[in-house]
Amino acid sequence: MDRHMWPRYAYGRDGSSIRSLIFLWDYTGKEDYGSMAREAIGRLIQCQQADGSYRDQGSGTGIHGASHMPVKPWMASLANDPVIDYLERNPDAPELWQALIRYGDFLMRTSRDENGRVWWPYQVAYGDSQYDPWTEFRDPPSKGKLPAHRGFAHGHKARALNVLTRHTGNPRYFDAWLKFYSASWAENMPPRAGDYHVFSKSLQHLPYAQAHAWNARWKNGALHIAPVLSTQRPELKGTILTPLGPVALHVCASVIRGKTHKRWVMVEQKGDKKIRVVAAPSESSRK
Repeated sequence: MDRHMWPRYAYGRDGSSIRSLIFLWDYTGKEDYGSMAREAIGRLIQCQQADGSYRDQGSGTGIHGASHMPVKPWMASLANDPVIDYLERNPDAPELWQALIRYGDFLMRTSRDENGRVWWPYQVAYGDSQYDPWTEFRDPPSKGKLPAHRGFAHGHKARALNVLTRHTGNPRYFDAWLKFYSASWAENMPPRAGDYHVFSKSLQHLPYAQAHAWNARWKNGALHIAPVLSTQRPELKGTILTPLGPVALHVCASVIRGKTHKRWVMVEQKGDKKIRVVAAPSESSRK
């Protein structure tokens, strides 16, 4: 479909369709689907803006005739879902990692930190302008001023920012997610009315962020872990299911000369004493 709209000025949410090719690749094992996904992703990243952002989607008719103009963190997240899907199956793609890091840096620049409460605006620009006529049309008191205060669809970032920290070794990406989560979701606060994308992406990506905070693997009869720790979250508690049963772990980052380091120490381990827990190399240390 995207060839019929090529060349295009924006990709954004249209990137979601590429995920179906990757899932068919998984399901059938046919490399043709992987090749088609990589080809489409190549066109997608050509639409990435220099600052790492993505505009909304390919133009249509009516109100969507200007849909290539809005610049939204949400659209950038939708565009990068298939990029992450692909990299998880074929990580030897430096140009895709570069595009993903540009997206991560865009998220870091557009995040808002209000007294420790991190969140992302729904929209940050309209073309190269900080004024959006459609925003003013829908909400006249706003006068179309951007960035829009209302955040939206944050679930994507749980996976993306975890992946970026593990790949680069820089904790700032996942720390931004943890700050958002602690301030907005951790206390069982009800979803905000109208945030109708909160459930699907949270169900997909929040468990990913939780599991990959530990990066646990069962290998050679031992549990290998590479916990993601930082100044923002210097300790981690959880229960991991293994072939020998569950093991409850409490680890914390080591502190050297007053600074928190990536290395970790075991505080407590509960479960079958035959379960051996060892340190696995982090992804950044394997590059």
